[in-house]
Amino acid sequence: MQHAETITVIPKIKVGDLPPRAATPEELKDLYFEKLNDTNIGIDVTETDGKMIIRPSTFICACFTKTGTDKLTLALKSKNKNITVDANNKIDIQVTIDDDSFWAKCGTIILTTLAILFLLWYLFGIYKKPRFCKGAEVVYTKTTPLVERNPKAICCPMVL
Repeated sequence: MQHAETITVIPKIKVGDLPPRAATPEELKDLYFEKLNDTNIGIDVTETDGKMIIRPSTFICACFTKTGTDKLTLALKSKNKNITVDANNKIDIQVTIDDDSFWAKCGTIILTTLAILFLLWYLFGIYKKPRFCKGAEVVYTKTTPLVERNPKAICCPMVL
């Protein structure tokens, strides 16, 4: 998807009863593309110099993106109620996605998942230290040739 072709769109807007015209940079911020069909292809839209550049992207990650040829239908919408988009606001994009090796597509998500699981296991091991059984206590006595004392128990948990 890094080498996917881009499509440049110059949106025409209609304000009130005036004829359609190119959008200003402030009005361009209120415009967005909405996906109309149910496909596992994402879109990246960038705005430069009064143009909107559309590039297909992966859906979450490359593992979940369908390979082959697919059709992407987009519609230009406005967040501002004063701006009306022209009636011809739909665009169809034919996208062909080539398959790659399993590790190239899913390697990063598998390694990231394993690293997160290892980190959680490590943090759980620090939090729940299984050093002594529940209810265990340490008993010590001091014995010398002259004096023998009674054993003493430590009731508080020991931290090593």
